[in-house]
Formats: sequence, C-alpha cells, structure tokens
Amino acid sequence: MQTIKSRLFPLFILVFFASIISLYKSGIYHVGDDLWFSEKAKEMALWDFISWRYLTWSSRTPIEAAIHFLINKIALWSVLNSLIAAALAASIVFLCKPNSVRNMLIALFLFTLGVLGMPSKALTEGAYWMTGSFNYLWPVALSALFFAFISKSIDGQKSYRLPAALCMFFSSFSEQVAIVNLLLIIVLAVNIKKEQRNELIIPAFCLIAVLIYIVSCPGNTLRYTQELNHWFPNYAEFGLVGKIMLGFNIVYAQYFHFSLTPLLLTLAIAVRCNTLTLRLALFALSAFILLIAAENKYEFISAQRIASLLHVERLTSSSYLSAGAILKAVILNLSIVLSAIGMLMMSGSLKERINAFLFYVISFAPTMVLMLSPTIYASNDRIFFVSCVMQAALAAYLVTEKLKSSK
Repeated sequence: MQTIKSRLFPLFILVFFASIISLYKSGIYHVGDDLWFSEKAKEMALWDFISWRYLTWSSRTPIEAAIHFLINKIALWSVLNSLIAAALAASIVFLCKPNSVRNMLIALFLFTLGVLGMPSKALTEGAYWMTGSFNYLWPVALSALFFAFISKSIDGQKSYRLPAALCMFFSSFSEQVAIVNLLLIIVLAVNIKKEQRNELIIPAFCLIAVLIYIVSCPGNTLRYTQELNHWFPNYAEFGLVGKIMLGFNIVYAQYFHFSLTPLLLTLAIAVRCNTLTLRLALFALSAFILLIAAENKYEFISAQRIASLLHVERLTSSSYLSAGAILKAVILNLSIVLSAIGMLMMSGSLKERINAFLFYVISFAPTMVLMLSPTIYASNDRIFFVSCVMQAALAAYLVTEKLKSSK
C-alpha cells in the first residue's frame, strides 16, 4: 500500500499537466456568464459583491467569492483548475483502494474514460468554462477530497480532521453536491463502527450549517421567482406527479444522452456479475443504451413514430403524462433496476454489494433533485456533471475490486 501512496503524487502531477495542456489547447477565454462576472469584479469590491448576491440571487457565497477573485486572473485560474482536476482524480483512485500500481493505473484510466465520456457540453461547461468550473468541478473535487481525508481520519490519522471538515463545508455550497454529501455521509455512518462515528460529527455540523444557510438565503427565494417567470412559466402547474415525471425526464436525458459514462458503468457491472443470464442481460442493456443514445444524436431510425417516443424532449404541463413521457420513464426505471440487480448479484461481500447499490442510486440524486427547480431545462448538460463523475468513479471502483479479487 505504501507503494500506491508513493505513486499517487506522480499520478497527480500527470493529471495536472494533462489538464492544463488540455485547457490551453481548447482555448481559455471569457464566455457567457464569465463576461458578466468579469465586469462586476471590476466594478464592485468583494464584500459588496457577495453580500449583494446573497441578498438578491444566490447562497453560493464561497463559490461566487472565488469567481470574483479569479475571473480576471485567467492564468492563475488555469493552474488552480488543473490542480483541482488532479486532486479529484487522485482522490478517486485513492478511494478505489488499488492493491498494485497496475490496478491504480487501470482505476485512473477507467475514471478518466468515464469523465471524458460524459456529454461533451457537461464536461466543457462543468470543467473548462470558468464560471462552470467553480460551480461543478471544484465542489465535486472537494467532496471527493473529503471522503479521502475522512477515511484517513477514521483510520486514526487525526491530522486529516480539519482538511476533511473544510472540504465538506466548502463543497456543500453547491446544492447538487450538498445532496450527495448528505446521503453519502449517512451511508458512511452506517458502515463504520460506533466509536469511529465521532469523526463525522464536525463534518456533519459543517454540512448542516451550509444547508441552513442555503435554505434561509433571501436571494434564493427572489431568484426562484425570477427564474420561474423567465425559464419555465408553467412550472407552477406541475403537481407532485408532474415534478416526479420531470425528474425522470431529465435523468432519461442524462442516461440516454450520447455519452459513454452510463455505458461504461453498465459494462463494469456486467464484468462483476457471476450469473451468465444477468451478464448477458447487462450486455444487452449496454447495446440498448448505445442504440438510443445514437438515435438521439444521429436520428437514423426511419420509423418516425417510434423514434419520437425515444427522443429526449422537454416536458410541459400538458405533456408530462403523454405516451412518450411515460414510455421514457418506464425504460429509464427498468434500466436502472436491471443495473441495480446486477450490483446486488455481483461477486463480492454483501456489504460491498449493498454499498455499491446505494452509491449507484445516490448518483442519480443530483440530477433528479432538479425536478424541484424551474431551471431544470435552463442549464444545459452541465447539470449532469456531478452524476457522471460519480458513475465514472463507481465504474473504476467496480473493475478495480474485480482485479483485486482475481489476483
């Protein structure tokens, strides 16, 4: 294990340089909200800006403070953004607990493949776009760092307590990441010994404090009203069933988008299955995912009636119970159930299988929770970033565990 730890730093450096080269190759410039933040950073002092935003628009105060400070420092941002990307990759590889350098590299490769395989706009807007990186890549990386640090703290290395608490605190200002943190910390608390749960007290208080801050933010209430009128005027017409259907609809868009991430995860589950019938069913599901994703991108199915039922679409208050919406919800849920059964039936201990199943279900939460927001269709594919990173990490973990057990 010491060899693995000593190899994490070279891995970190490798990802850092790959990330910064990729950034400069793709081009770094202000676009969209960057331009607005750039002007505000020039016009307003930091405290004036974040207090104004808290009162009128957003509870993401540390995120917006970072934007204010770095939006006009592109070179510094590119270095920090690459360091954050490297920290995310190193944290995921560490959490996969590879028992050899080979398995460490395989975990890195699979995680990288899953991340690069997410919808292209989810990656570019969540990691390469300046404003998007602060709202998606950075909180996700801090959350992954929290779980890496807290695992060290639980193992008795108390020096990791403070960085773990800070990572939990700052990552939770992203609402999507806060939901994930809340659910995963509950799962972690159930999994560790009673005396070890004390290590979670401070991070839990940090999370609760941020959640209270988010809920009580006056700017969030004002923004909700403005965005409701601007982005989704008839959102208020959706009842409970309508909102659930909105959630299924946006998760369907993520799952059957032209993306390699759900395909990679499904194949990883199939690799872990010992039952031939279930493995074949998962391979068939992989082919089905690829087929629908390809149809959504290239529209090659000639039967337009069938094709239209499979296409990703935006629901309205009059279409959320249409045949197409119901069919897509059924396809999505059957696909998730099949994958979940595959996890529960795969090789490994019962505890590992249940934890993998719970992580898989939780990975859809940051997308599904958007059913509560009128901006569900306003933020493009970047809303899939958190979920796709989680599923890429799960795929890397499942294969790494398979390789460890087959040694």
